[in-house]
Amino acid sequence: MRTPLSVIMQAGEFVQKGELDPTQHRLIKMIIVSGKILLGTVNDFIDFALIRENKFKLNLDKINVMSAIDEVIELFNFQV
Repeated sequence: MRTPLSVIMQAGEFVQKGELDPTQHRLIKMIIVSGKILLGTVNDFIDFALIRENKFKLNLDKINVMSAIDEVIELFNFQV
């Protein structure tokens, strides 16, 4: 499940580099951000399965909270 999501996000990033009008750019960005959110959900399910099997290893990563909040707000504000 992770591989198809990664391909979708990479394809979106490739298309995003081309010449797009503002609406197309926002649509592609929405696809990429939605893919990242869905990939996070899939990873959470996998983590939960690992926790149940006592095989989970915790990795601490730094994130840019403001950037994450901005991406979520943009998804909710999107209008075609």
